[in-house]
Amino acid sequence: MKRNLLSSVAGVVAASFVAVSAVSGQSMSPRPFAIGVYAGASMPTGDFKGAADVGYHGGVFGSATLSGNVSVRLDGAYSDFGKKTVSGTNAVAVYGTKLFHTTLDAQYDLGSPTEIEAGGGSIPYISAGAGFYHFSYDDTCTGTQCAAPSFNESETRFGLNVGAGATFFLSGFTPFVDVHYHTISPKANESRANMILGSFGLKF
Repeated sequence: MKRNLLSSVAGVVAASFVAVSAVSGQSMSPRPFAIGVYAGASMPTGDFKGAADVGYHGGVFGSATLSGNVSVRLDGAYSDFGKKTVSGTNAVAVYGTKLFHTTLDAQYDLGSPTEIEAGGGSIPYISAGAGFYHFSYDDTCTGTQCAAPSFNESETRFGLNVGAGATFFLSGFTPFVDVHYHTISPKANESRANMILGSFGLKF
C-alpha cells in the first residue's frame, strides 16, 4: 500500500513537470491574493511511526503577497493515516489516527515572475510557520494483556513546520510541488509527533 501510494504521487508530480515544460514560455503576472488546493502523501517519522502508517492528505489555502518575494499562507488540511497493526505478547493493537491541521506560514520565493517569462521554468521557495494540530484516535486491542478493548479520544497540540518547493505557471492557474516537515509538541507522558507531507497542488 505504501509503495502504491507513493508511486501515484510521484506519477502525478512527473506529469505536472511535463505539462509545465510544454507551456513554460507563456506570459504571466504576479497576483497579490491567491487560493489553492493540494493533496499528497503523509509520512510519519520517529516515534510517530510506531502508531501511524503512511497515509494521505488534502488541503486548501489562501495566500497574500506582502512585498517583493515575501508572502503569507493560511492552510487547512486533513490527514488520514489509516490503520496500523502492532502485535505484542498476548496482545494485538490496531491504531487509527486522523489529523486536522491549520497552519500560518511565511514564504520566501527564490526568484521572480519575470524569470519565468524569460524561460526560467520555475520559482523555488522556502517556508516556515506554526499552527494547531487536532488528533482523533480510534484504537482497538485484543488479547489478555490489553489495558482496554478500545480507545477513542481527540486532542489538539501546537506545532511548527518548515518546507521547500517550486511553483510553475500555466494560463489561469499555478501548479506547485512541495515537501514540509512538521514537528508537533508532546503532551504529558507522550512523545513528539513528527511527519513529512509531500504535496502536489494548484494555485488560482
